[in-house]
Amino acid sequence: MDRGREGDKRIGVAAKLSSQLDRIIQTFESSISAQDPTSITACVAKLKDLPGLERESELFYKATKLMEKRANRITFVALEEPELQLGWIKMSSSLSSNDSSLSSNDFSSDDDDHITKNKVLMFVVANVTNYFMKYVVKNPCIDSSIAGHRWVSEILNGHPIRCYQMFRMKKLVFLELCDILETKYNLKKTRNVSIYEQVDLFLYMLSQPGSIRNCEERFQHLGETISRHFHNVLEVVCMFAKDIIKPVDPSFRDTPDEILKDARYRLYFRDCIGAIDGWEGSAHDTKIFMEALRNPALHFPHPPQGKYYLVDSGYPTFMGFLGPYKKTRYHLPQFRIGPRIRRRVEVFNYYHSSLRSTIERAFGLCKARWKILGNMPPFALMTQNQIIDACMAIHNFIQRNDKSGGEFDSLDEDNEDIDSDEDESEVGPSTTTWEEPDAQSTLQMERFRESLKNMFPTRI
Repeated sequence: MDRGREGDKRIGVAAKLSSQLDRIIQTFESSISAQDPTSITACVAKLKDLPGLERESELFYKATKLMEKRANRITFVALEEPELQLGWIKMSSSLSSNDSSLSSNDFSSDDDDHITKNKVLMFVVANVTNYFMKYVVKNPCIDSSIAGHRWVSEILNGHPIRCYQMFRMKKLVFLELCDILETKYNLKKTRNVSIYEQVDLFLYMLSQPGSIRNCEERFQHLGETISRHFHNVLEVVCMFAKDIIKPVDPSFRDTPDEILKDARYRLYFRDCIGAIDGWEGSAHDTKIFMEALRNPALHFPHPPQGKYYLVDSGYPTFMGFLGPYKKTRYHLPQFRIGPRIRRRVEVFNYYHSSLRSTIERAFGLCKARWKILGNMPPFALMTQNQIIDACMAIHNFIQRNDKSGGEFDSLDEDNEDIDSDEDESEVGPSTTTWEEPDAQSTLQMERFRESLKNMFPTRI
């Protein structure tokens, strides 16, 4: 059932409820507005005008006492002729005064039932009216003429820049992503939300700083709907992440293009397969790094024989992991503000730092593309971890399927402080058996570093 049919159904229910409510109100109004000749008010008015019955007399007050009982009022009105009415009053008053057991309780008004019925009716009408206004004809909050599916269609069929700005990828890349998530990872459309809208909603949450409330307004869905589809797509993308956050070639036979096509690096770092970021002097980073290497469940892509990663100065140097020379300038800002480079050890560190900063640029580009990484909503910790995996997975997918670049890739142009991305630093299963590093392993890598250093010029 689509939204139009659901709306028609609500209108039909509203019309029926409105009709019944009108009938109740009309009945209530007629019962109030009708002039009852046997009411206390009407009978007391007749007593005031009754010939022979003086006001403020004892008989007058006894007559008003008689009118408390509905049966007496009916008799009084039925007699019609004033003489008969006056005679009946005198007789009834005499009888009541002689009956010692008679009390005011015997004349408890039958109007109590009538009043009670009116109160119940008023209560029913008030509650039905409240329900009607709250649930049937309430003022809708989700009332934009451009609902989510229309907005998505407008973006996809509009100027290409709009799609790139909203969803961080070109239209063809987006369509391919949707197709993969649907056909290979079983993302399913629902009655009211298509695959395109689900994925767009998910990408919007990742890329635009905001909350579920912002997403409600943009896609014109309730918060529960937004949250449900976001988490559904998140689960699917996390399955996708297991297949794309890994090396394209686990054997690392080819030199990465970023090295092969750059004259600064191709003569020296042809066997480098990636870079590992860290913070100088951080024991915490080193513990995490070593745990990742030792734990086979994490599927760290260990370098094959003869290949290596560039690592930050905070990490140890051993076979497969090449660090810089310590106690020497290393980070790029230190070279810019310091004296000219005049020693090979500094030249080596400079090129090492410049190439290793690829990973920093990769993370910077990813955070620029997915704003949620810099302003994580208060999700559960597991959900936050899944969001990070999802951002990296879609980032890799974009990088592999859009070689032309875009506004985010401009961060990588001649800027060694900020960020861009390539696949060499991805995590995935390894074909190499890990061996715990020892002194011999460290010595071999230090000798390799020394031979590599001697290939560099003495100054830049």
